[in-house]
Amino acid sequence: MMSIAFAALLVAAGLGIGDESPLPEPVATAVLDTSATLPGCPVRLSIGVQHQPGFVPDFPDPEGDPFPGFSIRGAKRAEPEVMDNGQTISRIEYRLVSHLLDSTLVIPQLPIDLLPADSTARAGFALTDPLAVHIGSSISADELEAAELRPERPPVPIPPPVPWGRIALAAIAGALVAWLLWRWWKRRRAKEAPESVFASFEPPRPAHEIALEEIEALGASEIAREGPAKRFYTEACDILRRYFDGRFGVDAPDLTSEELIGALEQESLSGRVRSLVRNALREADLVKFARLDPAWSEWGGVLDRAREIVHSTTPVPEPEVTDPPHFGSDGALPAHPAGAEEDDA
Repeated sequence: MMSIAFAALLVAAGLGIGDESPLPEPVATAVLDTSATLPGCPVRLSIGVQHQPGFVPDFPDPEGDPFPGFSIRGAKRAEPEVMDNGQTISRIEYRLVSHLLDSTLVIPQLPIDLLPADSTARAGFALTDPLAVHIGSSISADELEAAELRPERPPVPIPPPVPWGRIALAAIAGALVAWLLWRWWKRRRAKEAPESVFASFEPPRPAHEIALEEIEALGASEIAREGPAKRFYTEACDILRRYFDGRFGVDAPDLTSEELIGALEQESLSGRVRSLVRNALREADLVKFARLDPAWSEWGGVLDRAREIVHSTTPVPEPEVTDPPHFGSDGALPAHPAGAEEDDA
């Protein structure tokens, strides 16, 4: 029995029963899309790792500085791909830019740690091959050697800060002084010539005086002799409208005839004056808009009615107030001075 068991152990050892086969090592590759570029032009670096499923490669962090001489302008990680042999390929692409001039930059070997997907323990790593890229120049070396450097400029002096607070205080003080001088000059002028303010003031002329002058001027004008009738009636009607505006405060020039007649109804006018105003305005509208052509002999009546309207609505001047007679203590009128009776006789 012992010999049979030992033989079975030997067969198992020869066949490798009970041994675990080792996992294949991960393989990392790095590829540049170009080997030469110019300052400021982007270079694309692709890194791929072939590994067993269930692991995640720890690629270089874009926030750090893993590529000396380059700045990372972007990084894009692709979705993992499953190969026919069951392994997985994970890829990432970096967008690198360098501003160095006429130099060769080397991207060193990058260790890519392989981490299990369900933990943070390190399960292995892979190394990429070093890569080199030449950063050229749009200017040739001969042009760089022949170029003359500009002389160093002297430092630019920085002007002192503007004292805005002092400027504002000075402006306020100046305005205050100007206002005080203006008040002093105004008071002095008022003391020197107190009557000069009212010397050139003339009270406005009464509306009826202006209207009567305009009526007489229209009657003596060439329009009253030769026409045409439409212009004559228009001028006569405008005289009345301006008179009503100045006499009653009615905005007569901007009102229609019917609106003006309605506005004058609020004034204390006699029935005849109302009839004269109504007939004058409506007759003028017929001549202006209905092409009524009255005879020349009727034109004088237009001015007569206008005069009557103005005279009938002219305000009556108030009587001057005189001193009342002084009565004595007994209620009798004072005696006439000597000789007053003889003069009266």
